[in-house]
Amino acid sequence: MIVGVFLRNIKSYDKTFFVPIVKNNKPYSFFIGENGVGKSSIIEALDIYFNKRREWNIHNNNKNKDEVFIAPIHLIKKTELNLKEKHLKYLESISNTLLNWDIGTTNHMKNEWTKSFYNFLIELKELNNLDNYYILISPLHYSKNYDKYLFVFDKLIKDNIEDYDESVLKDLIEVIKSNYSYIYIPVETPIDEVLRMETPEMQQLVKEDILKYTENVLNDKNIQDGIKQINIVDKINNKLEEFMIDINYTITTIDDSYSYSADGKNKKSLTAVDIREQIFKAFFSIRSLSKNSKSIEKLSSGEKRKALIDISTAFLKQESKRNKNVILAIDEPETSMHMKTIFKQFKQLEDLAINYDVQFIGTTHWYGFLPITDYGNLNHIAKEESLNVRNFDFFNLFERNDSFPDDIEMKSFFELVTSILTSIKTSDFNKWIICEGSDDKKYLEYYLKYKSSNKNLIILPVSGCGNVRKLYNLLYASLSEKDKVKIKGKILCLIDTDLNLVGLENNMSSDKDKIIFLRRLQLNKNDCTLEKIGNSQLFYQTEVEDCLEPNKYCSVLKEISKNTDFEDIFNSHTINEDCKISRIKEHNNGGTTLFEVDDNATGLSVKKFKNFIEFIEKTDIKQKICNRYISVYDSVCIPSWITMIIQLLELDEIEIPNTIDSSFAEFEDIKNETDNEEDPISINKIPFNAEFFNELNVSEIINEQEKIKINDDNIEEIDNDLKEIINIIKSGQQNVLRHSKYIETYISDNKDNNYLKKFLSFELINLSKNFTLLKIISEIDIKITFPIVDLIRSIDLSFDRSFFYQVLIIIFKNEKNIQDNDLNYIIQKLNSSEIVNNSYIKNEYYFLIYATLKLNNYDEIKTILSNQALINIINSIFVIIYFSHYDKYIKIGNQLDNLVSFSNNIMNTKSLEEFFNIFIHALKKYKVFEKLIKLDKKKTFMKKLTNYYVTKPKQNNEFNLIFNKIFNNFEIE
Repeated sequence: MIVGVFLRNIKSYDKTFFVPIVKNNKPYSFFIGENGVGKSSIIEALDIYFNKRREWNIHNNNKNKDEVFIAPIHLIKKTELNLKEKHLKYLESISNTLLNWDIGTTNHMKNEWTKSFYNFLIELKELNNLDNYYILISPLHYSKNYDKYLFVFDKLIKDNIEDYDESVLKDLIEVIKSNYSYIYIPVETPIDEVLRMETPEMQQLVKEDILKYTENVLNDKNIQDGIKQINIVDKINNKLEEFMIDINYTITTIDDSYSYSADGKNKKSLTAVDIREQIFKAFFSIRSLSKNSKSIEKLSSGEKRKALIDISTAFLKQESKRNKNVILAIDEPETSMHMKTIFKQFKQLEDLAINYDVQFIGTTHWYGFLPITDYGNLNHIAKEESLNVRNFDFFNLFERNDSFPDDIEMKSFFELVTSILTSIKTSDFNKWIICEGSDDKKYLEYYLKYKSSNKNLIILPVSGCGNVRKLYNLLYASLSEKDKVKIKGKILCLIDTDLNLVGLENNMSSDKDKIIFLRRLQLNKNDCTLEKIGNSQLFYQTEVEDCLEPNKYCSVLKEISKNTDFEDIFNSHTINEDCKISRIKEHNNGGTTLFEVDDNATGLSVKKFKNFIEFIEKTDIKQKICNRYISVYDSVCIPSWITMIIQLLELDEIEIPNTIDSSFAEFEDIKNETDNEEDPISINKIPFNAEFFNELNVSEIINEQEKIKINDDNIEEIDNDLKEIINIIKSGQQNVLRHSKYIETYISDNKDNNYLKKFLSFELINLSKNFTLLKIISEIDIKITFPIVDLIRSIDLSFDRSFFYQVLIIIFKNEKNIQDNDLNYIIQKLNSSEIVNNSYIKNEYYFLIYATLKLNNYDEIKTILSNQALINIINSIFVIIYFSHYDKYIKIGNQLDNLVSFSNNIMNTKSLEEFFNIFIHALKKYKVFEKLIKLDKKKTFMKKLTNYYVTKPKQNNEFNLIFNKIFNNFEIE
C-alpha cells in the first residue's frame, strides 16, 4: 500500500512537499480542494513513477532538473515479500530507521515537510500495529545527476546500513515496484479509447493467471533445436537474428556505412512479455465494448465515465487472489454523471477497497458522499501561506474534527440532499432511512431487507445524531410545493434518544407532507416505539441495542462473552423471560430489563455486572455483537419499532420464516474426499445447514402431523348428490371428464362441506392421476387438508409432473397443511445419501417442495409451477449447489452424464434462453464456473458462452426476487 508521497518540483509543487494518502490502514482515499491546488498532480505523479508512460510535468519555475523527484512511501506486509537476503537487510534497516527516528536528534531535518512526515509517522504508529509491516521510501529522480538519492533522508539511512551500497537499494526498490499494478484514469482521457481491451490501462486489469498462462506457453521449452529444447520466444529471436544478419550483410555489399543494430541502452532480444503484449493487442483489438448493442463511442460522456468504473470494477472483482498490489486511481470519477448515478458509483469504488483488496485513490469535486462514508481517508489540500494537506478519517468525519473546513462540510451536505431528493423523484431507490451509524444500518438491513422486495430501500449511516438532524433540516427546507407532485418515495431520519437531545430548530414539525419524517427510538416500559422529537412525554435514553429481540440478543452476548472474564454472568444472573426488549442497563423509569435484578447480589457481583455493561458498550465489542446478530436470519418475531418503520415508509411486510433458516449456506470447507463410489455423499458433509437435526426426531414430526389427518368419527350424514359425485370420481378419469361441469358446480357450491373436504383430502394422492379433477380442485377455493410431509412420503408413487404441480398448488392453498418443521424435514432428505441413488424425477420433486416451502407464498408458488422453464432453471441451480460441495454431478431434472453436457444442454435450450444470466450467476456464486471451464476440454461450453455474449438475447429479470428468496444469499439483481 502507498501511504504517502514526497514530491519535489512536480506540477503544482514548487519545492519538496510530503502528501499523506492513507493513515488508518484503510486503502480508500480521496483528495479534495479547490481547482489548481494539486490534487491531480499527486495521482499523475504516481503514474509516472509506476508506469513511465507519460512525460514528467515539471514545475514552471524549476531551474535545476537535478532536484525533481517522486518518492512514494510504501507500507509493506512482511508476509507479502520473498526477498533476497541482501535486499531484506536493507529494507529492515530503512524501516527500523524511519520508525525509530527522533526528529530532535536531526536538526538539519527540521523543515516544514520533514516535520509533517515525522508527525504522520507518529500517527501511523498510533493508529496501526506496525509489527508486521515495513516502511520504505522509494525515490524516482528525473535526472541521474541528483546529489543525494534519498534526498534529506540520505545521511540518516546511510548511517544505519553497514557497508551501504546504493545499487543494492535501487535493486530493492525495483523489486518492490514490480509488486504493484497502478491503473490511472485522468479526467481528460478519452474513455472509449481506454475501454478498448488492448490499451495499457485495460491490460493491467486482466486476470494475472491469464497473463501468466500466456507467458508460460511462450516460455515452455517444447521446440527441438538440434540437441536441445528451446521455447517459442527463443525460436522467434533466433530466426529474427538470422534475418537481421542476412539483411545487414546484404546492405554492406551495397554500402558498408549502413547497419541495423540494437541501441546500446536497449535489450537486444524479444521477451515473453513483449510478445504477450502484442498477442493481447492483436486479439483484443478486434473486440470492442458495447452497451445495449450500442457502441461505446456513441454513448454520452457520462455513460462512458460510468462504463469505465463499471468495467474496471468488474475486472478487479474477478481476481480473488493476486500476485500484485493493485492501485486504482481515478481523477474526478463523478465527471459528466447524473446525480442519481454518482452515489452508486462511489459506493462501488468503496466496495473494491473493502472487499477486493484494491487500493483506491481519487480526486473529486462532489462532496455529497462525505457524510455517508465511514471507511478510509479524506485528504484536504488548501492553498494558505503555502500548500497545506490535512488527512482525516472518514469515520465520524464531521463530529470528531473541529478543524474540518466549514465550507466543505456545508457543500457536502447540500450535495447529498440534492442527490437524495433526486432519487425519491424516480421509481428506483426512492425509500431512504438516514441513521446514525453503521451498526444501526446493519440491524435495519437485517430486518427490512430480509424481504427481497425491499431491496431498493437505501439505508445511510451519517456518523452521528447531529448529522441526521442536520440532514432532516436541509431536506425539510429543500422540499418545495412543486417537488411534492413529483415525489414517489419517502425518507425517514432515525436517531437514538440521547440525554442531551433537544427539539427541532425553528419549531419545525417532525413530519413534512408525509414524505420526510424524523423519529427517535424510545423505550417504553417493556416495548420500543418511534417517537417524534419534542412532542412526547416519553424521554429515556435509548439505543438500537436496547430494542432488539431479547432471546436472540442474549444468545449473541453469551457467545461474545466466551473465554472472557464475563463468561459466568449468564450463570449467576437470571434472564427475564417476560422481557420483550434487549435492554441490559437498568431503566431510569423502572422499565423491564433483560436481566432480573437480584436483591441478594453482593457488591462484587454488582460491580462485575457493571463492568460487563461497560465491556459490551465498547465500540469494537458493539461491532462484534452486531455482526454476530445479523449473521444468521433466525428471528421469531419482528420488533414493534421495525413494524412502525414498515408502515411509515410503506414497505412490504416482513414474513417470519416458519422455521429456522436452514437453507443452503456456502461452507468453504465442505468437500467430498471419499472415493466410495457406492455412496459418494457423506451424511456428515452436507450442502444444506442441518445443525437443527442434531436434536430433531423426524418420526416425531410425522406423528405430530398425522394428528391433523382426518379421523372417521362423527362423520356427517352423506347426501345422495355427494354419493353420486364420489362414485363418478372413483370411476376414473374419463367419467370425471364427461361430468366435469357437474362436479365443478357441486364442489364450488359445497366447498365448506366437511365430508367432501375429508373425502378429497383422504383420496388426494389416489386422485392425483385424475388431472381434470385436480384442475377443478385447484381452481376452487376449497381447503384440502393434506400435510406436505405426507406428500414427501408418497413421492415413490411416481406422479406425472403436471399432476405433481397441481397437488402442490392444492396443498399450499390451505396454510394448515404447512407445519413448522416441514422445511427441516425436506432439508434432511436433501442432505441424506439417498439423493444420489434417487431417480432424477424424485429429486426434482424434492427440490420443488424445498423451493415452495422457502417461498411459502401461494401466488409465487403458482407462478413457478406454471412455468416449466423456471422450474428447469431452479433445478439447474440445485445441480450447481451439489457440484460445488461434492465435485460430483448429480442427475436431477435432466438425464445427462456430467456437468459439461448438462451446461451445454442448458445453453442449447431455446426456452431457457431468457434465464441464461441466472444460470451463469449461479455458476459464479457457488464457485463452479472455473471448475466447469477446466472440465470443458473441447471448449464447447466456452463457445456457447461466447455466442451468448455476442448475441445478447433479452434476459428475464421478472423472477429474480423469487430466486433470491429460494436460495439464501443468491443476490441476483
